[in-house]
Amino acid sequence: MRLSPLQATLLASGLMILVSAVLPTQFKHWFVEDSGNFRMLTGIGPLLAIGLLLRFRVLVLSAIMYGFGAVFCAYLAITADSAFQPGFILMSVLQGILLVLLFSTPVRAYLDRGSAALDS
Repeated sequence: MRLSPLQATLLASGLMILVSAVLPTQFKHWFVEDSGNFRMLTGIGPLLAIGLLLRFRVLVLSAIMYGFGAVFCAYLAITADSAFQPGFILMSVLQGILLVLLFSTPVRAYLDRGSAALDS
């Protein structure tokens, strides 16, 4: 399936928000005990997603931050209690998909077009 530049960028932004804001806050019990606390780019993740949609040059910063997040979640998937491993595996896989999307040709085309109209 081939995605248009706008579709790929919307998918990447949605994944950024899902990984940074939705999963760690709404499904906290996948990562820590009920009394614990788990956050992953909660404040800056949605800002990076908006910046990506507005064609700001946040690609490298996003890739660095989500790349470290993917490595951190993969490490936690290996070392965490077995009850929390599926949550960390899901998080690292989603961040890996996000990194592939960020460096895909459609997202780069979306960012390179600047203020030109998009052809879908």
